[in-house]
Amino acid sequence: MKSIAVVGSYNTGLIINAPRFPKVGETVAGRDFRETPGGKGSNQAIAARRLGSEVSIIASLGKDKYGDEAIELWEREGLMHEHVKRTETHTGVGFVIVSSKGENMIVIDPGANLKLYPEDIQSASETIEEASVLLMQLEIPVETALFAAKVAKRKGVTVVLNPAPAQQIRRELLSLVDVLTPNRVELEAITGERDIEKGCEKLYKAGTRNIVVTLGEEGCFFYSGRRKEYFKTARVKVEDTTGAGDAFNGALAVALSEGMEWDEALVFSNAAGSFCVTRKDVIPSLPRRKELENFIRRRMPHIRPSLKSL
Repeated sequence: MKSIAVVGSYNTGLIINAPRFPKVGETVAGRDFRETPGGKGSNQAIAARRLGSEVSIIASLGKDKYGDEAIELWEREGLMHEHVKRTETHTGVGFVIVSSKGENMIVIDPGANLKLYPEDIQSASETIEEASVLLMQLEIPVETALFAAKVAKRKGVTVVLNPAPAQQIRRELLSLVDVLTPNRVELEAITGERDIEKGCEKLYKAGTRNIVVTLGEEGCFFYSGRRKEYFKTARVKVEDTTGAGDAFNGALAVALSEGMEWDEALVFSNAAGSFCVTRKDVIPSLPRRKELENFIRRRMPHIRPSLKSL
């Protein structure tokens, strides 16, 4: 079994549904408050594990009930977590508003996620070096992500970076990334370009050889120098968009670790994102392998390539 190492975050999501997003200074009555596990690192690790990969997570948690709940979750999901750090700082939290249209607004307090340091990555270097794919996000310190990328590249491990939340990224890190997966907002934040192709061209010149721009219900755009192509996805009824990007990235890491060609990998990843938005909350929405295979056959027969490697 090919393995994936995830260096990333864990946040407890404090979620409330509202008929619409409030305006500045306005109070809107919501409903269905709940606490759910989240954080892009954890979500993407679970997404990859459910699709059949062996996954190790390298993260930092507080010594509090939310941190305990994270460990319990990872054990239930079958993630390896021997390199998870516990600190005196509180576990990360995210406040999420979900509108009646299924759209979301999120504010996070990273907490212990910011205590994941390069020396913690050094302690877990063997796990990263033995993986086929390193998957990261930017809810941890950028210096930590940079160090992890250097560790991976020494051994030829494929580095996938989901550059969220949106921010500018140093050229040094971009040059170490094999696959960058921004959405439209993140692409503009990194490159200053609203035009997708121009933004991808800048990233390619900075050293990132493959860029996958996620486009929500429109699918994704793939750029690798000479190749520039849009990949459509299934049209579905949206319940909640929270976690769709995490489902996509987890699936992409699995596809790359299994050696899928790009056409197949991007249909596979698009399908995971589309599947995710049909259910509420992130963890219940992340598909298992058989669910995703059935979804592709049922909802995407007109755009899927051969499923021989599924």
